[in-house]
Order: sequence, then C-alpha cells, then structure tokens
Amino acid sequence: MVLIFLALMFFNGLGVFVMNWQIKYVPAKMSFRNFLILYGLLMAVFVAPINVLFY
Repeated sequence: MVLIFLALMFFNGLGVFVMNWQIKYVPAKMSFRNFLILYGLLMAVFVAPINVLFY
C-alpha cells in the first residue's frame, strides 16, 4: 500500500511538473491534449501492474 501511494505521488508530481512546463513553453493546445492522453496511458501502464500485484 505504501509503495502504491509513493508511486501515485511520484507520477502525480511528475504530471504537474510537465503540465506546468507545457503551459509555459508550449502554448499549442494540440500538443497539450496529446500530452494528457500520453500521461493517462502512462498512468494506466504503471499503476495497473502495481494494483494487480497487491490485490
């Protein structure tokens, strides 16, 4: 459970950092939308195996 929490904290922090970077340096909305899709896929790929392992 602690590992899941730490992993979620890490990926959320990473997501916020990259989103702030995108907003500052990449004004195009299309790239931001693509980033959100990629970030969602990354979250699914990384979190699903952890959930499977622990449950």
